[in-house]
Amino acid sequence: MLQRSRLRAVQRVAWAIVSLLIALPAWAQIDRGQVAGFVTDQQGAVVPGAAVTLVNTATQVVRTLTTDGQGYYIAVSLLPGVYDVSVELAGFKKATQTGVKVDATAKVALDVVLETGEISEVVTSRPARRPSRRTPPRLAASSRPGRSRT
Repeated sequence: MLQRSRLRAVQRVAWAIVSLLIALPAWAQIDRGQVAGFVTDQQGAVVPGAAVTLVNTATQVVRTLTTDGQGYYIAVSLLPGVYDVSVELAGFKKATQTGVKVDATAKVALDVVLETGEISEVVTSRPARRPSRRTPPRLAASSRPGRSRT
């Protein structure tokens, strides 16, 4: 009888540890933000395969992504801070957005328009206003004006 109660106690402790380990990754994401958006050209067509680079200006940590077939990118689990975001693809000028503020749990929407030209040419802009903490609805490519799903 004593062995059985010890076994149950060990099982309960083991389940408690497993439950904590499963919940830890979700808990760790509470203090992180994200930046997401669409990359288009000047005519409004989506730009798939563009390289999107985010650099935390305080830590110089670099995150590099590629836009998907709909020109969409999303950088998740970003530490709060200020980021410089650049987008480039052959045949277009490199676009740079400086001073993008990412707060904890923020979902920053940052759409980028690429201009035709050489990558060596850079178009730089600064955010006009502080990003909202509200999560903007993600629009399907078919619901965006001038876009068609393929």
